[in-house]
Amino acid sequence: MRRPYSLALLLVATTVAPAQAQTTYYVRGGVTWSSDIVRDVFTAPVTTRPGLAPTLFAGVDFALSSRYSMGLEASASTASLTTTTPSIPGSDIDQGRIWTLGALVNMSGDLARSLRWRAGLGVLHYSGPSDAGIFAQGGTMRALFGAGMDYQLSDGRAWNPVVSLRYDYHRFVTDELRAQGFGLEQGVNRISLSIGVRRGSR
Repeated sequence: MRRPYSLALLLVATTVAPAQAQTTYYVRGGVTWSSDIVRDVFTAPVTTRPGLAPTLFAGVDFALSSRYSMGLEASASTASLTTTTPSIPGSDIDQGRIWTLGALVNMSGDLARSLRWRAGLGVLHYSGPSDAGIFAQGGTMRALFGAGMDYQLSDGRAWNPVVSLRYDYHRFVTDELRAQGFGLEQGVNRISLSIGVRRGSR
């Protein structure tokens, strides 16, 4: 009866040990573009969109094999929020600043020596001015899908420079929007470009 348990422990040990030896860390800074988070039509289309958002990324990868890894990536950003009626020049209304905090569990793998793909699922939390606007009743937590590419510029150093392109998608709504009669969630696309460093060579 002990043999299956012994075999299981052996498999766990042989899997975890190489993964720990090949754990890598990274940190990057960049900007994130977002599509509209609110879109509605009264007498004319009205949109609410974040501006370009300075964004910080940090993550860790655990090797599953010589080519594939599983990891966790966290992000934080802040952006101005503007409501606009596109058909009316000068109609921009400043809604203050918003903040996002994200966490993504992802898989990654090699495409070429210096190029890796990445895809995963996670959550994204929005917060903003709590005294007015679409965040009057607080922030919102949304499910998040993300994908991207990492290009490592050099190899063999303690910290190697890397350029990353990310795309993610989520649905957006807040309690305040629901209270105002917004029954549908808005699909939001975001694209980020960042540069940073990755610890160790692959």
